Amino acid sequence: MLRAAVPEPWMNWPVTAKTRKCLRIATYGAAAFVVAYLAWVAAYPSVLDRVSPWLGWFGQPGSVATITIAAVMVGLACAVAWRAGGDRSVGRPIGLTVALTAVSALLGFSSYAWCHDEAHPGFFTGLVWAGGVVRGGLDDRHVAGHLCPAHAPVALDIARVSALAALFVGVSGIAVALLESRLDRFRLRFDSSVTAIVGADDDADSTVSAIARTLEKNSTLAVITTPADAGRRGELRHSGARIIALDFSQPDALQSLPIWHKVTRLYLLSAEPSTNLHRLDSINHCLPAGHIRRPLTVRIDDPWQAEAWRARQLGGSDSRWAGDAIGRYEATAHRLINRIVEQRQAGRIIVCGTTPLTLAVCADLSRRRLERNFFSEPGEPPLPTVTLVGEDAEEYRQNQEIRLALQGLTSARDWIDAAPQRPTPSSIATLVAKARAGRPDGVAIIIADNRGNPMLATMLATRLPDVPIYAHAQDGPETLDVPPIVGRLQAYRLTMDLLPGGSHDVWERAAKLIHNRYVAQLGGTSPAARPWAQLDEFYRGSNRRQVRNTLWMVEQIAGRVWDSATASPESPPTKLGDEAAPLDRLAVLGIDRTAALAMAEAEHRDWCRYYRAAGWHYAAVRDDDRKAHDGLVSWQNIQSDPVALNRALTSLASTLSALHELGYRSRPAWQQFRRTGTVVAHRHTAPWSWTSASGQTMHADAGDWEVSGEGGDTWSVRDDIFRLTYQPVDGEHWRRDGVVQARPAHSGEVIDTLEGPLTAQPGDWVVRGPAGEQWPVRPEAFGRQYERVAQ
Repeated sequence: MLRAAVPEPWMNWPVTAKTRKCLRIATYGAAAFVVAYLAWVAAYPSVLDRVSPWLGWFGQPGSVATITIAAVMVGLACAVAWRAGGDRSVGRPIGLTVALTAVSALLGFSSYAWCHDEAHPGFFTGLVWAGGVVRGGLDDRHVAGHLCPAHAPVALDIARVSALAALFVGVSGIAVALLESRLDRFRLRFDSSVTAIVGADDDADSTVSAIARTLEKNSTLAVITTPADAGRRGELRHSGARIIALDFSQPDALQSLPIWHKVTRLYLLSAEPSTNLHRLDSINHCLPAGHIRRPLTVRIDDPWQAEAWRARQLGGSDSRWAGDAIGRYEATAHRLINRIVEQRQAGRIIVCGTTPLTLAVCADLSRRRLERNFFSEPGEPPLPTVTLVGEDAEEYRQNQEIRLALQGLTSARDWIDAAPQRPTPSSIATLVAKARAGRPDGVAIIIADNRGNPMLATMLATRLPDVPIYAHAQDGPETLDVPPIVGRLQAYRLTMDLLPGGSHDVWERAAKLIHNRYVAQLGGTSPAARPWAQLDEFYRGSNRRQVRNTLWMVEQIAGRVWDSATASPESPPTKLGDEAAPLDRLAVLGIDRTAALAMAEAEHRDWCRYYRAAGWHYAAVRDDDRKAHDGLVSWQNIQSDPVALNRALTSLASTLSALHELGYRSRPAWQQFRRTGTVVAHRHTAPWSWTSASGQTMHADAGDWEVSGEGGDTWSVRDDIFRLTYQPVDGEHWRRDGVVQARPAHSGEVIDTLEGPLTAQPGDWVVRGPAGEQWPVRPEAFGRQYERVAQ
């Protein structure tokens, strides 16, 4: 088979910024020398008589070789200037037009330098005639009835070519500036893979740059913004993005774009979460539901809302997208803690003020602790503890405990404490002194809210010059590397910057940790067993795929959910060692044998799909260089081989156990609820119809009961089910009785009720009766008619 060519040593030489600058200067210098030499020859033709014979042809009148070389040199300089920097909208064409015009004017003036007489003043005649060349004039000039110059120098030909080039570049630049958005739309039609960013504002510019830097191979970045964002388009285009300007106020604006079927990753970055979700709903109308879920990142600045939304998206609640969230507070907390931890600045962080950033700091450190307990690289610095300072600090600490309890995670009492007092220089100095007592690892201060005392940071930096202090400033610097003025005081601003090499989403972090622990425990020398930093993108993608697919299977196959917002997860299971049978390990995680086998099959099929799509094939012996793998067989082959089946189940159990250790908690999707309240009901003797809360017409049979609830809702119940679940009170009044199962509905989900299909609305619950019948219930009605049964 053909193998990749081995690069020559010179191909591996690093091209640094300094090298590129030197090459750029050399190109400009060579082009300038050629133009200056030809201008000199045009003004003083006798120069050619003194040039060496081997170079005498260069500059001769009518020399095609000279024209070609000069055109190539000037064109090369223009190309280098185009790529040197800046945006690609209006600025560069204007600059090139000016440069080409200057070349044309210089060469034209040199050509007409000696064309003058009493009727044609020397300097001004050359200047005016050079202006004619710049305007595209091709007429011959005469002085005293004679052609001037007698023999047209080659510089004049090049001047005319430069003038035409300047005209072309200028007109093209104006056309591109006016039509650039349409051109980008046109080019996107021919791109096979698109990473789309919708609604990015100034806060998200750094995120857009980070996305552009880490763009997947063969993917095109498309930024969809408003016409009012014209000032930012140049910077966005400089990141390599195609820009589409849309009027978002038009209902079908997003749906009009023909790109959604080829989008492989989507970012919704409006500062308002509801706007992002509305746009997502609009985009979903363009996409069919399916198992291949594309990565989605939604901007949600509130850290708790982001966490709740993220949990609901982990599984398969949305069959089109595998969703994650990003926000200013989470990203800022991550950068601050990274700085403190990596530079080993402190063993305790004192957070002054109670804001969403306070919650984000606690959540970030909680996640880091889970990840450190799961796997820690050798030599990693210890994580700091936290003291919250503020009048409602204790309430914030308790809320953090509630959040951890909802997620089924360990309490934070041993690393978070609260000082319920107003943060003042004296009180903070006292806390720092207490924290330093007997601790060699120091203290750092994060001022999350200084509105009560704008001078708090400066006063603390003066009192505690050796303590790192990070103070929020709305117009603070973009980085944390600005030299401090007082003590070790650093200003920061809320930002969505992604750290270089940082993970874009939760699956990336989970996949990276699981892989690195696997490599550290088992070792190996194959390309797939290298640490994450050296791992080929294909194997990284396979690890991400496995995490995403496992999260999907837990909801779609095992009938469990990751969302802990509606009910606490089950108690932590008894941990079984890796030596335990995989089915036993899965059982303690709530996965029975039937679901385990179905999940193992789904994972094997998805793994095979991923490998075959990349050109891999089956071979009896694995060979990564030849893209050959002995595992690319049918599921029937796996089932018939006890060793292979055990390996597939072990891989599934290991992945789920690893996710559980990383804080991923699931619970059964269906929860038990008791029916409550009384209703008015009467039985119909003929077929009849009624209208659901969502406006759909439903049809009931003769003998069905018409039931009206306390909120005025009306629905039908089949006679046999009615008599099992309602008890008579008096006359037409009946008491609701019995226990049902219910779960939150997926938005747009179609429920097959006894009366026909019903589409669930956002916030609806799906209720399942004793006979297996299902129906949707609006959230306000559900709250009146059902109460949770203690598990």
